[in-house]
Amino acid sequence: MLYFLISSISVRAGAAGLLSLVLSLWMLKTFIDKSKREGWVDYVRSYAPDSHEVKRGIPTTGGIFIIASVGLAILFFANLKSRFLLVSLLVIFSLALVGFLDDALKARRESSRG
Repeated sequence: MLYFLISSISVRAGAAGLLSLVLSLWMLKTFIDKSKREGWVDYVRSYAPDSHEVKRGIPTTGGIFIIASVGLAILFFANLKSRFLLVSLLVIFSLALVGFLDDALKARRESSRG
């Protein structure tokens, strides 16, 4: 979208990074509050080290908002015809899908084993 208006790749990269950061922080703050109220939190194994106890109650699936904010920044500032971008997006979204499925399995089983 803005790819054709801003020719400098440095300016586009900086703007995309800033947009992604702002969107991530805004969406994650809202998501963390809601997920704690709804009970979408991480479980800790009973035999895990005591240092893992701090992970109890941390919301799961927050990565989806990071991926969404990066995706929006890419839509605004990237050259969508670039084959390098398309391969990168395929890898990013494939790994995001694996992470989402892992979190969904953990939430369904109420266990930290995905």
